[in-house]
Amino acid sequence: MKRLLITLDGSPQSEAVLPIAADLARATGAEVHLLRVVELPSGTREHVPPREPMRAGLPDNDAGSMIVVARLSDGMSEELVERRDQAIARLEDETKGYLAQLAANLGVPNVQQHVRFNDSPANAILAAAKELVPDLIAMSTHGRGAVATAIQGSVATAVLRSGVAPVLLVRPGSLR
Repeated sequence: MKRLLITLDGSPQSEAVLPIAADLARATGAEVHLLRVVELPSGTREHVPPREPMRAGLPDNDAGSMIVVARLSDGMSEELVERRDQAIARLEDETKGYLAQLAANLGVPNVQQHVRFNDSPANAILAAAKELVPDLIAMSTHGRGAVATAIQGSVATAVLRSGVAPVLLVRPGSLR
């Protein structure tokens, strides 16, 4: 294995994949890529009706990183766009710090870090996989049941079904 892509959503559940992925990388000498997809609601990038707040942020346990991006009307001002862009830049900086901390604790040399903003985490992971061409994608599942997955969909299922690369799925708590 030459290249390993580890996907994260910022939650403790997504980090459950890190120990086994780090072991695989050390055993094979694989190049490691950490990918954190920050999910932005689709309305934050285009004009939509005003006064409906939309939220995008980092892990639930980090309330200080939560931002509110207002839905803007066609007559939005440059000042509002600038604030939104500043908030996204701050969120990107915080996410890079999060990834840098994880990379430092992996015990694997030269970990590459990637931040993607997308309204579809599965699409962002698939795009990154097509770009990076990993030999394996490692990710955690959130362990929802079949009914919840059927209703809400599953990022892990979408990545697995894509066939873009083999996928290692780790269920949090399963490696105890």
